[in-house]
Amino acid sequence: MTTVLKTFLVGIAILALAIPAATQQAPVKQAQAGNKEPVPAYNIKEEVRLLGTVESIKEYECPISGTMGTHLVFNVDGKKYEVHVAPLKWLEEYGIQLKQGDNITLIGVKTTYRDLPAVLARGIERENDVFYFRDKKGRPLWR
Repeated sequence: MTTVLKTFLVGIAILALAIPAATQQAPVKQAQAGNKEPVPAYNIKEEVRLLGTVESIKEYECPISGTMGTHLVFNVDGKKYEVHVAPLKWLEEYGIQLKQGDNITLIGVKTTYRDLPAVLARGIERENDVFYFRDKKGRPLWR
């Protein structure tokens, strides 16, 4: 047998061993990706109106909007919710400013996200201001 033929057969044998190993690793990656908590959907049929106070405002990379998002810690009769409002840039573009201590009516859907009570906001009413972040069907206005 020639050296070229031997090298070719060794290469084929290596590929034959490598292909099953590569296919065995793929499900592990899928399982890891599958362990991420699913993003809650906005269900207009479950929409509520909550009266409460903004305790604090947080800005962080939000898995729901996929961008740097604005979030409120919202207190309703002693119960706190993490409110997913909208992307920070979108709020800035429209001049929407919320502040700690604001008494607001929150229009949204209650959910649980990362084991915490949360609300996906569709709108906020504050004194004479009304801000909407989602349309009447619950679709984000920022997209």
